[in-house]
Amino acid sequence: MNYQKKQEEFYKSAMRKQRELKRLRIKNICKFYTKQELDAIDYFHGTGSYKKHQDPAMKPNIFDTRQTFLFKMHDQTRLLEFLNSFNGRTN
Repeated sequence: MNYQKKQEEFYKSAMRKQRELKRLRIKNICKFYTKQELDAIDYFHGTGSYKKHQDPAMKPNIFDTRQTFLFKMHDQTRLLEFLNSFNGRTN
């Protein structure tokens, strides 16, 4: 959750820039984003390096958004694997 909160701040910043750039009718907007903002866009859109990590076939991991994590938890096998690994850490 901490990772997602950090990414949300960068994503919000990127979306504010995007609205302003559209208002100014600037076509090539990619060069106006910071690396962190571009990374946040990839994170929430499930593209770039996050595509592999957020794939439903992968185990839950830190790079899952809340939605992809919940989607993975609907799979009974993945849910049991996650709970077993979580219980192993708390003991």
